[in-house]
Amino acid sequence: MKLKYFTKNHFYGLIIGIVTIIIFVPIILKAYEIFSVHESWYLYRVKSKVISLASIANLGWFHYFIKKKKMELAAGILIATFISFFVIVYFKVIV
Repeated sequence: MKLKYFTKNHFYGLIIGIVTIIIFVPIILKAYEIFSVHESWYLYRVKSKVISLASIANLGWFHYFIKKKKMELAAGILIATFISFFVIVYFKVIV
């Protein structure tokens, strides 16, 4: 599949992917806080790992849209996952 133009459905998939990550980051942080033996300052060192775990939730959306043959929405989810990859690389390398 070639991405020649960015349609409305690509944008909707991108928004769904980004919102999913934004929703799952606090859930993962809360679970980490409950089950962790480390102090709360340690959470600042695991930002990239938390975003990685939150990005896994996009796999469900991606699989759902592929099964429903909504390829443009699935491509938008994939783009959101790539964006999260670059954010993870930023936190691991630069910060």
